[in-house]
Amino acid sequence: MSAPQKRQQVFPPAKGSFPIDHFQECNESYDSYMKCLKDNLNQASKCREATKDYLECRMKNNLMQREKLENLGLAKTPNT
Repeated sequence: MSAPQKRQQVFPPAKGSFPIDHFQECNESYDSYMKCLKDNLNQASKCREATKDYLECRMKNNLMQREKLENLGLAKTPNT
């Protein structure tokens, strides 16, 4: 008889769940972000403003917990 396999320990996300936008409240900012990524060959650093707009929309509509953008990796930079 072989030894039982070790079970992988699973942890929840640090910031909690990220609910789906069922009512499409943030589609406009999401589409803007996706267009920015496409236009900039998926270089997310060039889409910081679109990222901020999308996250702000999600926070405003209670689709994610209110958080300072700096805590989400969007600290102010000289270019923004």
